Amino acid sequence: MKNTKIQIFTLLAFCVTLLSVTSANAQFDNAAKWVPENANCLVMVQAENILNSAIGRRENWATDRSAAFRSGASFFPPTTKRILMGSQIDFEFLDSVYHVGVFEKKGSEINLVEVSKRVNGNIATIGGKQALELPNNSYLIKVDNTTLVTMTPSNRQMTTRWLAKTANGRMRVSPYLAEAVKFADQNAQVIVAFDLEGVLDPAEVEKRLVESGAVLEVSAAAVTKTLSTLRGVTLGVTVNDRISGAIKIDFSSDPSNVTPVAKAILIAALKKNGLMIDDIASWNVSSSGNQIRLSGPMTSEGFRQIGSLVHQPLEDDMHGASTGGVTSSAEPTKQNMATRTKQYLGDIDHILEIQRKKKEEQLDTYAKWFDRYARQIDGISILGVDPLAIDFGTYVGNAFRDISGDLNTSDLSKNESVASQGFSGPGGGRWNYGYGYGYGYGTINGRNYTRDSRRNASALGTEKGMNQKSDTLRQIDAKESQVKRALTEKYQINF
Repeated sequence: MKNTKIQIFTLLAFCVTLLSVTSANAQFDNAAKWVPENANCLVMVQAENILNSAIGRRENWATDRSAAFRSGASFFPPTTKRILMGSQIDFEFLDSVYHVGVFEKKGSEINLVEVSKRVNGNIATIGGKQALELPNNSYLIKVDNTTLVTMTPSNRQMTTRWLAKTANGRMRVSPYLAEAVKFADQNAQVIVAFDLEGVLDPAEVEKRLVESGAVLEVSAAAVTKTLSTLRGVTLGVTVNDRISGAIKIDFSSDPSNVTPVAKAILIAALKKNGLMIDDIASWNVSSSGNQIRLSGPMTSEGFRQIGSLVHQPLEDDMHGASTGGVTSSAEPTKQNMATRTKQYLGDIDHILEIQRKKKEEQLDTYAKWFDRYARQIDGISILGVDPLAIDFGTYVGNAFRDISGDLNTSDLSKNESVASQGFSGPGGGRWNYGYGYGYGYGTINGRNYTRDSRRNASALGTEKGMNQKSDTLRQIDAKESQVKRALTEKYQINF
């Protein structure tokens, strides 16, 4: 694979796991049967345990969604017990071919008809199961009274075949991901694992190691030889009275020669690819057996970044949660709407404040997170929120996607850039993958594209983004001031 970009260390941003694992726990075994055998990424979240943790109870994450949002713990609905997600990812471009999810609900029985009313969707039958097509290109399927499964994209034929393959109830994931399932221990509430066997091109890795400056040319060959034995990476978040993270990198040989430079390579690669997580700079590094481990404390921003990697299509309103005294069945009063609107804007402003603290010349090192923060904004409940504030939230989300795209991280940016090179038909449009249980690289408006064209688009997108990102953030600030002034006049309270 050409232009590998040192995927091993880039991908460290996408996973977190245990430093010590006790006896195997079978709680995720049954959920894992829904993951197709060619998946190379697995995410497991102990949602109920996060809410019931010492810090979760102290800050009332289960009932105060604004507090949960600010802590970074709002990436799952409060009625969720456990989540398991499986994906197939193109590791060169970090694009997903599909996502499947399993959501175990706590409390009352799932009512998919009520959910359909909340999202204005239609109930259908797929593979003999009650299913709902969501606005975000996902199928939501009820498989028993307390379990929902999801498939993204909402391709009916693929979903039908996927459901049929789970009939025998066997877990079919790779050996490395099967090991990760056993890491569903009570001491780690978020686990993300990547199966990386066969991903790295040694020649390209050696070249990138030298270019990064983290490894001297004289030692690059030896380091590359070790990296070529990479099996996978697992990263986990532990939530008790505080939040901490750990990364476990697994090899099939002794990685001790990589240990002294592991963090330097990781940080250089994360910055280069717009995936920087500041917390990692202070983490400790060690090695044992065939593993390298990094671990340390995690801030709420770091937790938010990790949570944003959980690609799940459910929102609080789908579960019928009441927020701020407003429910879907009752017309909100002016006072309730003012309260909910203020909470909504406060959540968005919290994300904006994170970006305001970043140095303008370093924003490209966080580029990938803009798109994921846009998804988080999309997921904030709009129940009982003033339409003017909702429009602003949409504006911010779209602006973040533009920033991410301009900095060469979004599919839309690559599509526009490739179109300018003559690879697109009339009207532009997003990448259209040949979704399935294999990669099946697709077309742009019916025309084939190549990996080289995507790489050329990357260079164009980065140059464009460096010139526009700061202006976009300033435009958001100006728009926010206008919206808050209008809402203050309307509700006679300070926004």
